[in-house]
Parts: sequence; structure tokens; C-alpha cells
Amino acid sequence: METIKHYSAFATYTLHKNVVDINAPYTVFLHGGPGFNNDFERESMGPHFHKTHNFIWFDFLGCKNSPANNISEITLKNTILDMHEIFKKYTNGQVNLIGFCVSTLIINHYVKSYPEMIKKVVFFSPVIKVAAFLQDVLKVHYKKGTLKLDPKSKTTYDSLVRPNLLKFTPQELEQFGNLTLQIDNLLDVYWENKIIMQQYLNFHMGELLALDVYFAIQIDLFNNQILDLTSMYTNIDVLIIKGEKDQITNWEQNGLELTKQIPHAQVETLANSGHWAYLENQKISTQLIKNFLN
Repeated sequence: METIKHYSAFATYTLHKNVVDINAPYTVFLHGGPGFNNDFERESMGPHFHKTHNFIWFDFLGCKNSPANNISEITLKNTILDMHEIFKKYTNGQVNLIGFCVSTLIINHYVKSYPEMIKKVVFFSPVIKVAAFLQDVLKVHYKKGTLKLDPKSKTTYDSLVRPNLLKFTPQELEQFGNLTLQIDNLLDVYWENKIIMQQYLNFHMGELLALDVYFAIQIDLFNNQILDLTSMYTNIDVLIIKGEKDQITNWEQNGLELTKQIPHAQVETLANSGHWAYLENQKISTQLIKNFLN
């Protein structure tokens, strides 16, 4: 696998490119967060694909392996521009995308702008309604008792978790961030397999989330939500994979909504798996992806 430095107008990217057949499509895994990185997935999932599939790994603009030139340049628009620049330069114009969680939204924006580049899309634990997703994070922790609230922050919780909320203001998103910092064992409810969770956390050694990216892109996603996908995926095959015990991603508001708008999407459920289902049930998830891509 080749390691490449790519310099865009906004960031310096470290790309990992695996080539098996120069005429075949390239597959790209897009991490969640936004603000996480691909390091663990590349090390654990990569070997399942690298002997049979062209693959490119890189982090979103501003994340660990793609530091931005300037924080102010971390925007959804620039993220999409850099993705397209990388796809145009390092693939043959045929791209399959695998997206996890909030990267579903970023993929939707890319497909809206450049549908001709995409052949197939895999969505893991998809999110298409940001406010609902963030509220579910708070609700689950509040019920579990892992969100420790003082009277002042309780008011903030009540103001953020309210019916039919489509957007947070930047101030409310900052309040959400402050609340999540008060959560004991933040990622605990995301996983069913605590051994895999600990391996994931140990691998990242406290360098998991780029907060600048998290807040900047979340605000952009709130302000630019695409809620009508009906015509965007007409000529693109779609696979949706969800964890049977995912407590965080509300299936009715996210995955089920996706299937209504993309009726030809194939849906698979991974047993005994949480939000990070593709890592907790990696053998089955990688086989599902391979069958779908082939």
C-alpha cells in the first residue's frame, strides 16, 4: 500500500492507496464524528479488502491525518471540494463510498454535487437528521445516569431535548458539546462488545476526536441538511447496515427515512451489535460489503 502526501488549498492529507486492478473502482471508507479518523479501521478492516479491492484511506479535512492550514477553512463546502479533488486525482473516476454515522450526511452532499463519480454507497448506522441524533445521545445517557447534571446544566438539557428540533444554533451546539464532556464513559452506550470498544480506545490513546472539525462541520450540516434524497440515488446502488442493539441511531428517524427515500436500498442487520456494528461484527460486515461491491 502506497502512502501519499496530498496538498490541497485547505490542508495536508496523508493518503493510503491500495491498488489491485487499475481498471476497477476504488473504495473509500469515510469515518464518523465528524472529527474521528480512519487509523483503527485501516488497520483492522483493511486486510479484509486489500487483496481483492482498490482502496483509498484518508481523514476528512482538519482531522488527525489531514491538518487544516487554518481552522477557519474547516467547512462542509471545503470538505466536499477536497474529497472531489482527491477522487479525481487518485482514482479512475469510479468510486464506491463506505460511510459511518454522520458521514452519511457528507456523502449525501457529495452525491448531490458529483453523482457521476459514485457507483455504490454503503451506509453504516446512518444519520440524516443531525438534531435528532444529538438529542438521542443525550437522552440515552440521561436515562442511563451517565450524564451528570447540576441544576444549571439540567436546564440546558431540557432546552436541547425538545420535540421537532431540526437545528441547533451555534450556541446550542456548544452547550451540547459542554454536556457531552460531562458524560462518564461517553462511548459506552455505543458498543455492545466492550472488548472491541477498549481496543478501539486504546488504539487512539486519547486522540480520537478533532473538536475543531466536530463543531465546525456539525454547524454546517445543521444549516445545510438535505432532507430530500429521492432523485439523488436513482442510479447508485445502496447498502444500509445497522446494529441490532444500536441505542444511539434512531432507526425510524434515520435509517427508515433513508429506505423511504431510497426504496431500492438493501438493508442488513448485524446481530448483537451496537452503533459501531461494522467493528463489533467485522467478519459478517466485511463479507456483506464484498458481496455488495462485487
